[in-house]
Amino acid sequence: MDANEHIVERLKQWMEDKGISSPSEYGANTPMYIYRMWGGEVPLKEIEKALGEVIVQFRVENLNIRKYSV
Repeated sequence: MDANEHIVERLKQWMEDKGISSPSEYGANTPMYIYRMWGGEVPLKEIEKALGEVIVQFRVENLNIRKYSV
C-alpha cells in the first residue's frame, strides 16, 4: 500500500466514523478542516488528492449500485 492509498483508507475510515455517507456531506469537511482535525500530520496537498479519490470512488460505487438495482 503506497502512502496515498494509506491516506485514502484513513480518510474513508474517518468519514465513516463521522457518519459521512455522501459527497454532498463532504462539503463541510474541507481539506483544511481535515488537515486541522488530523493535527497537521498529513500534508494538505495529500489530503486534497485523497479526498478527490474518495469522492470518485464513492460515485463509481453508487453508479454500480444503481446499475444493478434497476
